[in-house]
Amino acid sequence: MTNSNNGLGARHGGFHGGFHGGFHGGFHGGFHGGFHGGFHGGFHGGFHGGFHGGFHGGFHPGLGGGAALPIGDSFSPTEPNTFQFLTPDAFPNDEVAPGLEAQVHAAEAIRTLDVDIDLTSFLPDDVEQEVRDIISLGNENLSMRAAEIVDQGPAFDHYFLSMLSVSSSVSRNIVMAVSFAIQIAGTFGLKHKLEHMQPRPAQRFPGLIPLLPTPPHPSFPSNHATQAFLVAHMLCDDLDAREGWAPYLKAMATRVAVNREIGGVHYRSDTLAGKALAEAIVAEIKANAGTAFAQLRANAIADVNALGTFGAVIEQRDIYSGIWDVDRDPAVSSIDPEDDE
Repeated sequence: MTNSNNGLGARHGGFHGGFHGGFHGGFHGGFHGGFHGGFHGGFHGGFHGGFHGGFHGGFHPGLGGGAALPIGDSFSPTEPNTFQFLTPDAFPNDEVAPGLEAQVHAAEAIRTLDVDIDLTSFLPDDVEQEVRDIISLGNENLSMRAAEIVDQGPAFDHYFLSMLSVSSSVSRNIVMAVSFAIQIAGTFGLKHKLEHMQPRPAQRFPGLIPLLPTPPHPSFPSNHATQAFLVAHMLCDDLDAREGWAPYLKAMATRVAVNREIGGVHYRSDTLAGKALAEAIVAEIKANAGTAFAQLRANAIADVNALGTFGAVIEQRDIYSGIWDVDRDPAVSSIDPEDDE
């Protein structure tokens, strides 16, 4: 009897132990794995699909005649004097998506600009140390920046536009300038990437485990850095100025660029090279003052300056708090304004 009870108890304990262990392990593992995978995939797919659909549509609904409505059949002009055909002069200019119009300027700029810069001096001297810097940045900042970094992966134009509180209905010039900068910087950046063919951090040190998937193109220079700094230059005549919008634009460009390091897909040398390439591109834009894309920059800067800066005195410490200066040691996570004076 005792042996039977003991056997029954053992089987009972084994059953419950196995059942609960298997159930909770499987449930929590499956739930968390599935939830996070599904959440990030669904959220970012939906967000970026919706955002870019809205962006390329011009931040507002399309024309009434071109809008999709749940009506199964159209009105029929069969009866005389009931429906008339209209004779618009042209497609409304404001209905042309700014991002698409910017492509015309981008194509001209790519054909025209002679961006001659040698980025070799920015190649890393100590790759192992740069990987350690990436790990250090990630350990210190990834928990606070993860969602932002993932969101900025495929696009970051909305960060600049949101900071300026601008849409195409406020300033087509600004929206077009942002899109133009991203398009041409990506092209010039890719040219240098294919020239240097530098491997990504995770390809040199697989134990890095970056937050983002390794992009399917070389690491050097960082296109995010090139694009972000060129956006800032397209919206500001002097990015090193201490007043107006310049500190905000420079801070946002720096934030976007360094986020790629925190995310584990770029080295600091990639960031510095991208920043230098952006400066070379804007110098060429200034040198081609008679072009449509140079005029686009001038118009965008005028519109930014017209926005004002809230009428308040902003301390440098307030602007730069928690922002990295890409020209300094990666271990320095904030800027003391007094050091720059």
